Formats: sequence, C-alpha cells, structure tokens
Amino acid sequence: LHQAYFTLKNFAGLPFDMKAGRQEIILDAHRLFGNTLWTMGAHSHDAIRLNHKHDNVTFSYGFIQQNEERATASTQTDLNLDNGTQLGDPNDTEDQTTQFLHANIAGVLGGKLSTMYIYKADGCGGTGPGSSVCRGGANDIHTIGFRQAGQIFGLDYRGEYYYQFGDAQGIAAAETDGDAAANPNMTNGFNNVGGDVDRDAYMFGVRVGKQFKNVSMKPKLTLWYDYLSGTSDEDGKNDEWKSFNTIYDTGHKFYGLQDVFLGVGNNSCATGTCGLGLQDAAIKAQISPVPGWTLKADYHWFTTAEGVAGSPQRSLTATSGTSNDSEIGQELDVTLVNKYNANTKIMLGYSHFAQGNALSAMRATNGNDDANWFYTQIHV
Repeated sequence: LHQAYFTLKNFAGLPFDMKAGRQEIILDAHRLFGNTLWTMGAHSHDAIRLNHKHDNVTFSYGFIQQNEERATASTQTDLNLDNGTQLGDPNDTEDQTTQFLHANIAGVLGGKLSTMYIYKADGCGGTGPGSSVCRGGANDIHTIGFRQAGQIFGLDYRGEYYYQFGDAQGIAAAETDGDAAANPNMTNGFNNVGGDVDRDAYMFGVRVGKQFKNVSMKPKLTLWYDYLSGTSDEDGKNDEWKSFNTIYDTGHKFYGLQDVFLGVGNNSCATGTCGLGLQDAAIKAQISPVPGWTLKADYHWFTTAEGVAGSPQRSLTATSGTSNDSEIGQELDVTLVNKYNANTKIMLGYSHFAQGNALSAMRATNGNDDANWFYTQIHV
C-alpha cells in the first residue's frame, strides 16, 4: 500500500489533527521531504503526524519509523539462541527513526517563511546482547534550517539554508570498507573509524525568476544555484564528515531530469557524487507558444564541491595521476506540456547529458559517452 492512513481531528481535545499510518510527507516543495514524484513506487512513510493551523501559521510534528530490525539467524547465533527462536529485539540498536518539527509562516516578504528541525536517528554500538552484530556505528543526523520563498518587486524568488551536525561513525566505516574492497592500495582517509567522527555539513540554494505575463507567449526566465557540501581527504584526517545528506528529498525536481544524482545524499558513487558534494548552476526558460501548451528548457552546469583528487577513496580512483577536476557534466532538459483537458496532461521530453571528466573518474563503468533520453508521458 502506498498510502493507508486515518486522521483524527482535534486529537484528545487538543488543537492538533493527528494523521497516522502509511503516508506521503512533503515539506517546502520537496527539498528535504518529498514523494520522489514519478520514480517507481514514489515514497511514503510509516508515520504519525500532528498538524496545527492558526491564522497565518502552520505547525507540524512528525515521527517516522524508517526501519525496524529484528533478530536474524546470525544474531541468534551470536546470542546462543536456536535458529527458530526470537527473543525480544536484540537489534534495537539498528532501528532507524526520524522526527521533525516544521513551522510555516505566511505573509513574510511577499511569501512564506519555513523553519525546521529534523532528527534522523540511526543509533548503533550498544554494549548489551546483540551488540556484536551492530553494523557500522552511529549515523545520527540533526538538520536545522529555513526556507523563504515568494514574490517581491515583481520577481519570483527562493532562498534556503540548512546545517547538519551529529555522529557519522557509520558512514565513515561504510566508506572505508567499500573503498578497501574496491582498491586495497588506497589509504584510509579516516583516523578514527569505529570511534568519534563528527558530522559538519551544509547546503544552500537561491533562485530568482521573472515572468512577463503581458507580452506574447508569456516568457519566463529563472536563474538558480544550489551548493551541497562534500568531504575531502583533509576532512577525513580530521575525523569530520562534511557531505550533506538530503534526507528524503525529491532530487528529480532539482538536479536534472535524467536523475544522474539521485544518490547525492547517501554518498553513493553509482548514483551520486561519492560524497564530494554538488554544485548546480542552472538557467531555465519557459514560453507558452499557444494556449494550453508550455515549452520549457533547462540547462544545468554540475560540479562537485570537492575536487576528485581531494578525495580519491570516495572517487574510487588511485591518488597518483588523478586530476583535481570537479566538472561532472552539463544537462539540457527540454519539455513540451499540453493541458489536453481538465483531467489530462500530455508531456514530451528530451534530455542530453554531456559527461565531465570528474564523473568519468568517479564512475569508471560510465565510459566517456554522453547520454540522450527521450520520453512521452500522459498524466490522467
């Protein structure tokens, strides 16, 4: 079931509505919480959410059970249990939960101001029964930040900033294990794997756009820039993890329609930037050539926040001979949309991704070819 929830108005006589069950959670246009739009299966959560509205203020609290571990055959062996026996939950240290506080205030600078706190808990490393099978280490993420978006002086704008802190033993250990398997000649970039590794990451994004509604074809032009911090070798030597985690974002909405970087938040090399962060400078244009039709063209310049040679274990390339290139590519997305009727939209799209040297270094299986993609979509 993608969604199966119920809502209780004024729960327990309090000024909160409680929404409980399997549900999508979308905050602030999908930046950190989204449903991933058209990717297979989309994204929903087993969650409880409390919502309160008063005048121009909306407040939300949410609790998500992201992962609930249970004893397996290997844990039972460690606990000297018979294979068919389950006693309690010896893997509680592997449970993963997320909590968030979100407030939205309307009427600020021609738009809305949002503030939030997110605590994504992936605790590990207990000393009780089952701790011998605890995988990796603590990977707790605290995220605080704000988003302001609206229209002022005839310009559409958005500005946002988020900072992350917490523990990163788990991601550092996974990083080391994976690199050692891929290339045993690489040196370990973290001095304190298994001990304290501090998380210290951030991201910011800005956007400014203008639509001319009183001229032919109603053209619109938008400029934007996103920066997601990354981790370098020097950071690793100082036992710091500086790669920003995008939590439950809809990356498809921000980082190009070909979805080359959907894994940017989880340190993936196959679908992200190997923990090197991301910079996205883009220009977007839109016109309405005839009523009911919209033509869009977006062009992205993608680079990493840290150069490839600055973090060879994350790029899966040897230190010697690796350039410090940070260019990972450019993407052109062209989309034609027709609102066929009130219930149906028809979309045609073409995308071209020109691969940069840094992406070739990070993903050896990619080769050096560019990528072309054409699609049609009918949304009823």
